[in-house]
Amino acid sequence: MKLAVIYARCSTEEPAERGLSIASQLQSCREWCTKNDHSLIKEYIDEGHSGSTTKNRPAFMDMISDIENKLIKIDTVIVWSYSRFSRSRRDSIIYKSILKVNKAKLISISEPMPDDNMFSVLLESLIEAIWVRKIFIDYAHRKRLADIISELNQMGAKTKNGRDFCINSLYSILINPVYSGKLVWNRYAKSGSKLKDESESLKQGIYSVIAELFKIVYR
Repeated sequence: MKLAVIYARCSTEEPAERGLSIASQLQSCREWCTKNDHSLIKEYIDEGHSGSTTKNRPAFMDMISDIENKLIKIDTVIVWSYSRFSRSRRDSIIYKSILKVNKAKLISISEPMPDDNMFSVLLESLIEAIWVRKIFIDYAHRKRLADIISELNQMGAKTKNGRDFCINSLYSILINPVYSGKLVWNRYAKSGSKLKDESESLKQGIYSVIAELFKIVYR
């Protein structure tokens, strides 16, 4: 049996809408858990809070903090609809990535659409490209690494693992040949520890996200 928590939210304008009252959301999610072999361990409720931002939703932030800090171990976060989780695409991607890092999945009981659909994948790639472009532009203008990291984290940017940026994660992007328009494969020797020569492990790619910026940084 999988372990689950329920997150329910409604703003002051929404309870009159069919199915969006807190009581209705909780009842529907509890019934779904029972029918789908999920053991409910906790419920997080934000009543009277907008879904346009996450920082002003105390229960939501408590849930994310509990998951990140391993205070609860779950397989699934259950919501009545994805809009209950977040109305912001950017926030949705950020916090879904945190769930993914902690091996938890978001399920909407009223929207059976797969969470990892093509649109979501493309959107994640777009957000990543925005952060990466900012990193290279700032670095090309000789901005301090500490300042770049601070700005990224203040803006809510996350690494692919859903974590805050640090020197190591920033540096790994700056030296990644993928962003110069090269595809990378077969990078390590058979021992698994020694890097091969670039001529053996790199191939010119068919596209480049920020190849010109990469050249400016390393000219």
